[in-house]
Amino acid sequence: MTFWHTQSGPNAQLLNKIVLGFNASQSTYTIVPEYKGNYNDLYKANLAAINAGQPVPLSVAYENQVAEYYSSNLIVAWDEYMNSAQGGLSASDKSDFFPAFLELGKFPQFGNKFLTFPFAKSLELMWYDADLLQKAGFDKPPATWNDFQTQILKINRTVSPAWEFSADASRFATWVFSRHGDLISADGKTLTIDTPEAEDAMALLAAAVKAKAVLAPQGYQAETDFEQQKTAFYQDSSSARSYILADLKKAGKNFNWTAEMPPVGKVGQDPRSDLYGGNVCLFKTNPEAQQGSWAFMKYFSDTKQTATWALGTGYMPLRKSATETPEYKQFLAENPRNSVAIDGLKYPGNTGEPKVAAWQQVRDILQSMLQQVIAGTASPKSALAAANKKANDVMKTS
Repeated sequence: MTFWHTQSGPNAQLLNKIVLGFNASQSTYTIVPEYKGNYNDLYKANLAAINAGQPVPLSVAYENQVAEYYSSNLIVAWDEYMNSAQGGLSASDKSDFFPAFLELGKFPQFGNKFLTFPFAKSLELMWYDADLLQKAGFDKPPATWNDFQTQILKINRTVSPAWEFSADASRFATWVFSRHGDLISADGKTLTIDTPEAEDAMALLAAAVKAKAVLAPQGYQAETDFEQQKTAFYQDSSSARSYILADLKKAGKNFNWTAEMPPVGKVGQDPRSDLYGGNVCLFKTNPEAQQGSWAFMKYFSDTKQTATWALGTGYMPLRKSATETPEYKQFLAENPRNSVAIDGLKYPGNTGEPKVAAWQQVRDILQSMLQQVIAGTASPKSALAAANKKANDVMKTS
């Protein structure tokens, strides 16, 4: 069974090693992993395979893409495999998974069926340079977004810009979720882009732009600037830890850096963030290939393998028991930064972006909105209103 994914470099090497372990563990199935580029490249490859009538059995995908596939009767729900009396997940297995990861696989608009299985999961965090904060007179990171604004404006007097991030829909989602807002109505029919929480977020962004305290460079420049202490705050995935650490070791550079959950909207609120990363969907092919694909995902997500995957990549382990293994305990002791994301999973408000087919296009709309506000070509209010209309127009026709 061919397995399409987006992992490259050392991550791909580790994935290949895990696949080889599965293939050697039994004699019925053989998984063949194949790198297909980034998530957009993989999405295009899946569409091409679908149009040719030759989808691969197993593929990494985002939730919104899976909603589109399922609506077109192209994929199979994982439920019958996960709940099978023979070869499924036991009750103890299910309770061992971090609840948020399995919850993301449920699609309310399709009867809460499990359409995605967790694979490479991460949580958006706020990375910060504690040395630069201390020089500016702050002994701890900001607890609220108001505190954050105060800190970046003061730090910006000596380190400018104080804050960097890539202008991406996931940044916007985190700003809204952390303020206890949402991006879709309770009935799943309307996207809620223009809300008080979103307005607060965009107002802060506009204030930072005016003060020249923020920058949204292309590619991985924000990460590089953070590593070179050119900025105090850097917003990105929890998996960024491994890349930052590797770059700093290579450069022989060391300073006091770590992460926290994103600030909240009001004092007393629980932290919330955007829980994202690739999941795996099961395309309709044939019963044997589908069963074999499930056998691999069950193997991949067991305690030993998910611990190995997390240790080698910086992604979070899928099971709580993985964090109790001697190897992972030692890892957390030596890399306390990585415990931030694990600890963050205890907050029930962490959630993923809307699981609707329209979200693929809406992500582009949100990115454009952010770029307009950063460039000063649109006010936060007008940008949000326009994005909200465009998003729901797409929602109606998707």
